Amino acid sequence: MDGQLGAADAAALLEVIVGQSPVGVGVFDTRRRYVRVNPALQRIVGLDPAQMIGRTVREVVPGPVGAFAHDRLAHVLATGERVVGADVEGLLPSSPLERSLVVSYFRLEAADGRVLGAASIVSDVSERHLTRRALERANARLELLDRAGEVLNASLDLEHTLAGLGRLVVPEVADHCVVDLVDDTLPAAVAGPVVLRRHASVHAAGVVLPPPDDGAQPWAPSAPSSPIPPGIRWRPPRGR
Repeated sequence: MDGQLGAADAAALLEVIVGQSPVGVGVFDTRRRYVRVNPALQRIVGLDPAQMIGRTVREVVPGPVGAFAHDRLAHVLATGERVVGADVEGLLPSSPLERSLVVSYFRLEAADGRVLGAASIVSDVSERHLTRRALERANARLELLDRAGEVLNASLDLEHTLAGLGRLVVPEVADHCVVDLVDDTLPAAVAGPVVLRRHASVHAAGVVLPPPDDGAQPWAPSAPSSPIPPGIRWRPPRGR
């Protein structure tokens, strides 16, 4: 009859849908072992069916991805609660780089309620995540430049301005920010090593500073009321 499918036709149609699906589909028995994998899942994982059937995800994909799937499948089989659109990242046999996946798991039950196993739907969204992260980094750089412009325009005092710039990058970009400038108060004719003077020193909260090798204290100000410690001398590399 038009508009209706027999059991055989419905099974054949389901086979075509799963086989040609652009997302990975895996079917598991009640012991969380693969019993069926479609071509898309094979491409995502990077293994052929013979290397996957009869094994658990944790055996097929060691590491965070396998452990995540193993635990979620146990929960799904035990409770019937679905896992929909979960994010997981880790290494797969298909790539030396970490991949970003969106996965869903659900229990398979017979008409009489018997638990037959579970199924997974897996999408590789690595490229999308890389693009999103690149945009986030670009936006963060633009925001940092904008805030730096505000700091530079806020004061004409050199030490105050440099300390403000240091606070922009600590702790978001770095744990330490130290600004040393060549001491231009010395006569140009004075021979000897270049003398640097500390103008700003900003450190993240809770960071333990390593002691200097020479017994000096280059991290500390010269006096409680001054942010500028004594000049730090160093010799330029050879050839200059």
